[in-house]
Amino acid sequence: MTIDELLASVSENLRFNVKQTYEMCIERLGYTEEDSIKFTQGYLKWAEILKPLSDAARDSERIPGEDYRIIVT
Repeated sequence: MTIDELLASVSENLRFNVKQTYEMCIERLGYTEEDSIKFTQGYLKWAEILKPLSDAARDSERIPGEDYRIIVT
């Protein structure tokens, strides 16, 4: 799989994050293109797993001025 194929396989709103993750792997971490794609595919799997939690947090009642984060342990 190439980065172009990977970008084509995700929704429009994820493309920027996917491209940034892929580029970070190559430029900052020194990964090969193949390893960068594997890492980015893993990122997408985590995004899919965390989406229901993120949606629930977004839809929940919030206290103004408070910072909310999802922590996976």
